[in-house]
Parts: sequence; structure tokens; C-alpha cells
Amino acid sequence: PKDNIIALWTVEHHNNPARLVLVEVPSRIELAARSRTQVQCKMHWQSEGDFLCLLVTKLSKTGKKGATNLEIFRIREKNYPVDIVEVKDTVKAFHWETGGNRFALITTDDTGHKPKLHFYVLGEAKCENVANLDLPSNSFNEIFWAPGGQYFVCAAMGGSSSGDLLFGGLMPDNKLEILH
Repeated sequence: PKDNIIALWTVEHHNNPARLVLVEVPSRIELAARSRTQVQCKMHWQSEGDFLCLLVTKLSKTGKKGATNLEIFRIREKNYPVDIVEVKDTVKAFHWETGGNRFALITTDDTGHKPKLHFYVLGEAKCENVANLDLPSNSFNEIFWAPGGQYFVCAAMGGSSSGDLLFGGLMPDNKLEILH
């Protein structure tokens, strides 16, 4: 988002694994790379370009989805270190806090029930879960952070969703407050 760095994802093909490559442009210098087999991935840039999250879902030989890992690249640090966070449940949504080092996930269990909202913070040394909330319904599927960060809306949008909204804030001390 701020630097001349492009994240490229190539899908697995025959005996070649899927691959994420961070490339500087216009020089085309390869800055970092990760290879994976039997996975499905989504990329999520942090608004300032400080972090890139590669949401990696393992697939079985039959294509059934398994565990999900969050591979978070620290773009501003030497050699682009990667934090790996294992998420046992199914990830429905991932959203970075605007301009911050925190992010939120909406998850459900394997059966698509027990929705939860999770908040994580990337500290100096590691990524840690700082707050969790059981959501009142399965329809929540989006998180929108305020432009200045800290405050968010968790929403049920699209399709058969009910239009529910949950207003909250993740305070500077990482305490979760539900406002309405």
C-alpha cells in the first residue's frame, strides 16, 4: 500500500508448489518467498503496508478444508520475519485495524456454528490473542474499523444475513468494549 512492493501468489500446478513472492518494483528484486502445497490462500495488506497476512487454509487430497494458519510478514523488518498463528476454527473474515498493528477475525467451528470474534496484536516479539467475544448469531461476516482505528463495527451483510450490527472498541490497552 505505501512501498513499491507487490505480493504475488501463484497457484500449485502439477509438481510445482503454490508460491507467495514479495517483489520490489520496478527493479523486480525478489525480497521474500514462501512455497506451499495443497493450500488455499488469501492475502491481506495492512493499510500502511507494515504487514502482510497470508491466510493459508490446508486442503486434503479430496479438497476438504483443514486448519488455517495466519502467516504475517513484517515488511519493515530486516529479512521479512514471519509470525505464524494457527487458527483451529474456520475463518470467515480477517480485517486489519486501520493504521495499526492489530487485527480481527470472525470464526466458526467445523459445523459453521459457534461464531466468535477474535482480536490479535502484533507485539515486538510475537503475535498474541488479546480478546475474544462469542457472537450472538452466525450471520456476522464483516468487520469495519474506524479510519482512526480502535473502534469497529461487526456486521451481518449480504445474502440471507439479518443486518445485525455490533458496535465496539478495542481500547489502547487491548481491553474489548462492546458499545451497542
